[in-house]
Amino acid sequence: MHILSVLFLTACPAPDKDSPLPADTGADSDTGTDSDTDTGTDSDPDTGTDSDPDTGTETGTDTGTDTGPADLDGDGFPADADCDDADPAISPAAAEVCDSGGVDEDCDGLVNDADSSVAGQQTFYADADGDGYGDAGAPVAACGAAAGLVGDATDADDSDAAVWNADDVYAGDLSGGFAGFCDGYGARSIGGSLDLSAATAADLAALSCVTEVGGDLVVAGNPALTDFSGLERLAAVGGGVRIEGNPPLATLSGLDGLRTVGGDAAILSNDALCADDVTVFENRLSALGGALTASGNDGVCATWGGRVTAANAATVCARGYSLT
Repeated sequence: MHILSVLFLTACPAPDKDSPLPADTGADSDTGTDSDTDTGTDSDPDTGTDSDPDTGTETGTDTGTDTGPADLDGDGFPADADCDDADPAISPAAAEVCDSGGVDEDCDGLVNDADSSVAGQQTFYADADGDGYGDAGAPVAACGAAAGLVGDATDADDSDAAVWNADDVYAGDLSGGFAGFCDGYGARSIGGSLDLSAATAADLAALSCVTEVGGDLVVAGNPALTDFSGLERLAAVGGGVRIEGNPPLATLSGLDGLRTVGGDAAILSNDALCADDVTVFENRLSALGGALTASGNDGVCATWGGRVTAANAATVCARGYSLT
């Protein structure tokens, strides 16, 4: 048996490895499809999805951000430090400024003039007498003109509501337009002459500030004046005095302050004027540069306003004057 096998092997030549094998023309007649299909689907499917899913989404959000009050207006100050967190112009770092609305810009609880750091104040002046004119010597820095303050600084006398103009000299003569002449003046002089020939009692009242007349004082033919009330402050007349032909003039009262007359004084033909008033007038003068002439003053004297001297005592007593 072994001998046959060896013989068979030696009798068949070895195929040439370089020769192609003959094509297999023998169609496979095995039609036996594999009826034993693999139905062995994995009956133990891997349902092992991770039953412990990673629910560890980081709940630890960064709480290290500022959780304090918000700064809504972006001015660098949170709501608990900002008195108006809706307005970036208002904060503890802002400057307090004058405003009409009383806004506390710097959040210190003080507004306008109550805050010593306020900016934008104006200069006003005290008006102590309420005449609308302020005292230049009493300036006040304020956001607005409060009661007792004005923007003007020209009051010459803040203790007298009738006086705000500085004393001055009216240049030239004055014979009319007396109304308003003394408005605001404490004292005013007339550089030229004062002619009251057409003046009324109201005109004289408007001259109450006149203290001096540089020229003459003239009252001639006046149909209205009964006295000189309103001229009580007149102290000096640089020229002469002429009072003549004034029918209703009954007294020289009002010229009581006149002490100096630089020229002559003529008091003539005043039908209602008491002659003794002329004597009183003369006695009051401390300086008369010329002569005094008086006549035609034939009024009835009711009182004696002058000095009683040895020379006139008999006349005073004989006429029954009451002494003033």
